[in-house]
Amino acid sequence: MAARLRVAVTRAPLDEIARLGRELDVLDRTLLEHGSTHPDTVVLTQMFKFGKENLEGDDVATLATETRALYQELARGADCMAALLGDAAIEEDRDHARLHQ
Repeated sequence: MAARLRVAVTRAPLDEIARLGRELDVLDRTLLEHGSTHPDTVVLTQMFKFGKENLEGDDVATLATETRALYQELARGADCMAALLGDAAIEEDRDHARLHQ
């Protein structure tokens, strides 16, 4: 979505840019709400939140590019977290199975 906003800045009417901005706001709120209620995602969400709070400037295209980088970083962190938690869940299942043998 941030990538679409980056492209829209140079081509789209102002109302389209505003609509994409509102969609990003909804996405951000959803991410922050989810992250604050799930202990496994709190750190990732806080890092994303701090990154968004530190964005500065008036150039919408630059802000869209920086926002996209934050989403990509969040996605990479989520992938790493999923891999780690997946491995932990497998180990927990193995430990649980050994207890019942």
